[in-house]
This record gives sequence, structure tokens and C-alpha cells, in this order.
Amino acid sequence: MAIKNNKIMIQGTDSVMLYDNRERQYLVNLASCKRIKWRKIGIDLRPLIGHPWNSIFSVEGDKVLRTDRLEFIGESDEEEGVEITKDNSKLMSNQVGSQGLTDEDIQRLKDAGTKGHEIVEQIMKNSKTFEGKTEFSQKKCLKKKYSKHVFQFRVCPVSLQNLCEFQYWMEPSKIAYLRPDALSLLMQYSAISNNSAPNGSTLVVDLCKGLALAGILARL
Repeated sequence: MAIKNNKIMIQGTDSVMLYDNRERQYLVNLASCKRIKWRKIGIDLRPLIGHPWNSIFSVEGDKVLRTDRLEFIGESDEEEGVEITKDNSKLMSNQVGSQGLTDEDIQRLKDAGTKGHEIVEQIMKNSKTFEGKTEFSQKKCLKKKYSKHVFQFRVCPVSLQNLCEFQYWMEPSKIAYLRPDALSLLMQYSAISNNSAPNGSTLVVDLCKGLALAGILARL
């Protein structure tokens, strides 16, 4: 279901799908929009131009910088065969006062220009309970702190699948509650291709903001 895009680099006329480390999406056309407000921060999109697709960018103050340091921490399960030697049972009564840094301390670090991942490292160092948590709980805690203090996003080309996902997330009623998997099945069962219809004629009734029509055009 991919929309054809043979360009390697992001260009100033492209539409892009942005994915941040809070698992949120943002659809924008770079030709008509050079700056957006996202997570209460004004972001200049011009630094994206000229970089490869799927690049990761970090927002540091008013700057947008490409980075190789990836802070997208996904959900993870305990690995099979790993012996668990710690549990969180003794931590429940120790929550009050477990963090040495106050909100004011963290704000001072931000005002001083400290990078997001460095703030997270300071928070973990000043936590009295972090080392005693299980590996799973540590990863869950890190993901929460990174999503709060680190702002990163990935720039992806627009495809039929992620466009459907975005519309379903924003206003599902506007696309007749059509999920990406249902759209894939619809395209599969339609069996439409260059040679599927006489004279290349296909009748389409679309009530989902053009998603079905776009899927058919991508197959022709």
C-alpha cells in the first residue's frame, strides 16, 4: 500500500509524517508549512530538508538537530531464560522522598540549556529506588522520563498505510472507521490492477476521504 516515492532525501515540497517519542503523529506539507507548534513548542521544519528519509531529529530549545542518539524506548517484556533476582515489593512503602531532585531543580537544568537525555540521567542518579527495581520496571521508568524530558521525532514518507493510521487516530468517523488492516483487505479482495478491468475502467464509491480511491490508484 505504499505511495511511490523514489527520492532518497527529504525535499521542500514533500509531505511528511512525523512520529515522536510519545507515539504521536503529525502530518505536514513542507511546501506550505515551514513551522509548526507541537507539544507546546514552536518547531522550525526547514532543517529537515536535505536529510535522508527516516532520520531522527531532536528538539533542543529552539533548535532542531539531526541525531544518531535514539531515545525511542518501546515496551519490552522480560526475556525468556533471564533469572529475575529483584522485585518491587520493598519499594511500595518507600515512594515518598525517593527522588532527590525537585521540580525546581529540573527546571533550573532546563533553563541552563541541559539536554533532555542528560536531565534523565541526573533524575536516575538521584533516585533512591531506581537501582532496586526490576529490569522491566527500569525500562518502563526510563521510557516515561524520556518521553517527558526528551523531544525526538522521526521523519517518514507518507504512505497509504500511515495516512490511514493517522486519519483513524484523528477522526475515525470521517473515514467510516476504516482501519489500515481493513483497507488492505479491501484492496486485496478488489483484485484491481492494470489488467483487471476492460479498458482500465474502474468504478469507485469512496466514503472515507479518498483513502480507497488512493489505494486503487496506487495499484494501477
